[in-house]
Amino acid sequence: MTREDAVEGKRAASGLTFAVLAALAFGIGGPFVRPLLEAGWSSSAAVLCRCAGTFLLLLGPALVLLRGRWGILRRNLRTVLAYGVFAVVGTQLLYYSAITRMPVGAALLIEYLAPVLLVGWTWLRTRRRPGGRVVAGSVLAVLGLLLVVDLGAPGGVDPIGPILALTAAVGVVVYYVVNARLDAELHPIVLLAAAMAVGCVILLALAVVGVAPITASTRDVVLAGAIVPWWLPAAVVVLVSTSSAYLLGIAGGAPGWAAASPRSSGCSRCCSRYSPRGSCSATCPPRSSSAAAC
Repeated sequence: MTREDAVEGKRAASGLTFAVLAALAFGIGGPFVRPLLEAGWSSSAAVLCRCAGTFLLLLGPALVLLRGRWGILRRNLRTVLAYGVFAVVGTQLLYYSAITRMPVGAALLIEYLAPVLLVGWTWLRTRRRPGGRVVAGSVLAVLGLLLVVDLGAPGGVDPIGPILALTAAVGVVVYYVVNARLDAELHPIVLLAAAMAVGCVILLALAVVGVAPITASTRDVVLAGAIVPWWLPAAVVVLVSTSSAYLLGIAGGAPGWAAASPRSSGCSRCCSRYSPRGSCSATCPPRSSSAAAC
């Protein structure tokens, strides 16, 4: 095994670890947000709480990491918008709407069909059949989901719920794709803070035009049979199933970001643009050798 193979293996292992932790953190959110929805919160209010809370939590660190380099955000504007629209607002709003019509666990399982959708989309786009184990795993995931959800049971699940959860899975696909294509200079904390700001603007705009009204309550809620203040489940949703979950997911999709240095980031930017030497740093290779050198 070469050194490059060993490094790639470690990156894959760390990426898988981050992805599993992210899935656990995301999954925790459903049982904690359900009491808020049952207490009269609208789905859009719950999502706005997640977005605003996470934005305020990460704003300070994001500004420190950005260090006035606003050009990074301008260069990655489409990435930030896609993340805010699909991975933040779309996924969360649809998922929260789904769990008002079906069990949390079933809705989460449907949403987590996103990897299967990603396999199918990649297959169609590249015209290359995935490996046998990937296909087998995808088939087992779908069959297992059908057994758990049991759509044909008498008086069973409202069909709108699974449709909403499956549409949320499309947003998760966008989340995976964006994570795999991050600019080396766009720190995950900066990306997440900016995407949450985009999410807040979108939700407020939807509320103003009456598409997604925002209603909330400050009365106590019932969590696991106990009466607790509303801010307790809201804090868990913000700290665990939003801030931690998204950052872990980004780390899983691009596990090398934490070790990236200014020098390597500058090289990545030059290579991606095939810039001539000296246009962004002294380490950038000439255009003819950009890809090989990096």
